[in-house]
Amino acid sequence: MKKFLLAAAAVLAISSQANAYDQNYLQFGLGADVIRSSDENPSSVGGRAEWRGKEFDKTSTFGISHISPIIGIDADTRGAAYAFVGLLYDWNFYDRWSLVPNLGFGAYHQGDSKDLGGWFEFHDSIEVDYRLDAKSQVGLALTHMSNAGIYSHNPGKEDLMLTYNFAY
Repeated sequence: MKKFLLAAAAVLAISSQANAYDQNYLQFGLGADVIRSSDENPSSVGGRAEWRGKEFDKTSTFGISHISPIIGIDADTRGAAYAFVGLLYDWNFYDRWSLVPNLGFGAYHQGDSKDLGGWFEFHDSIEVDYRLDAKSQVGLALTHMSNAGIYSHNPGKEDLMLTYNFAY
């Protein structure tokens, strides 16, 4: 999945139909972990709060335009929490529809939730958004979180969330 998301981000980076964030946004999401094995802890419901900043200046992102910073936190009903930073790319592929891949890293607290192998984790996400008006959008995001093999235990975790973004 990581290779697919990285390839998608590279293709989108050279596309001319980007829909860059021209102002700051807040995103809130609600969802659950979607891929589980029978030996794992019971399923949990999770939430996300995320700040999405204005587009970076093209000169500060190696000549790639339409890149924005993100800072956020995920938490679930089993006590897990994940604070992260990263980058996103917002690509308007049709009328009011956007595809938003993002990559990041952060600190994970397990609680009674899934053991991901350690506290330092990476995440990648693909999101499809529908723009309601000039300042808000709803979407569906699939997020993968893992330690990329830096710890001996690396099961990964996938969450599916409904999201709402609004400019402020």
